[in-house]
Amino acid sequence: MNPVYDELATLTADIQACLEWAELTGSSVLPRERVERLVAEPIAPRKDAPVLVAETVVSGKAAKAAPVQRPPPEKPKRSVPQNDNQKPPKASAKWAALMDAPTTHTVSGPGDARLIILRGAGSSAEAESMLDRMLVNVLQIERQSVAVFDLIRDTRRPIEIGEGVRRSLVEYAPEVILVMGTFAVRALLNEEASVHGERGQWTSVPDLGAVRVTHHPEAILAMAERGDSTPKREAFDDLKAIASRLS
Repeated sequence: MNPVYDELATLTADIQACLEWAELTGSSVLPRERVERLVAEPIAPRKDAPVLVAETVVSGKAAKAAPVQRPPPEKPKRSVPQNDNQKPPKASAKWAALMDAPTTHTVSGPGDARLIILRGAGSSAEAESMLDRMLVNVLQIERQSVAVFDLIRDTRRPIEIGEGVRRSLVEYAPEVILVMGTFAVRALLNEEASVHGERGQWTSVPDLGAVRVTHHPEAILAMAERGDSTPKREAFDDLKAIASRLS
């Protein structure tokens, strides 16, 4: 390709990248960069190039004169850029908050899942096995077709964790969100919510759609060891309601 077109294509790509960065960082104007003015530098003759000499005619004969001496080429004067202390534009406060915010959750499963499971992180192998059986036996779906959000448990309040989770849930746009356990319920709804008060019914959350609350598999196992099978039965009823909605 023509070198001129190559340079133009490169310049166009740089401008496009600059525009995209300005949009991400919330800048209203493009960053300015001072470009030094280039000064043409004379081309010095090669060492092996012949030296031009002047000839004079004396009595009809050409006589060689002394070689023409050329002054050495002057080095171009480089312009001193101004405003060297000018700093690049900073990202907007909103973008910086998103980039610097700590992780609120991890996700496993497809991005187009019809069902999303929301639960607090930290699940034993027995609880994971129980969840797999619940999905297959009641919902007739495999674990691989479900997206699971594991909420980070740290010193932050559940509702603070929920802020980042809700933003991610909007992007997934599932048909049903199954919330398992007290921590996940409070992160998604409010600090006063509980499994006992929210389960057994459909809850509508703005921009998220249908939400169903039930017991965490770990709680089902813990209560079963104490001889209480109520959480297992209630979770079974909640899953049947979800299966009916997804059918």
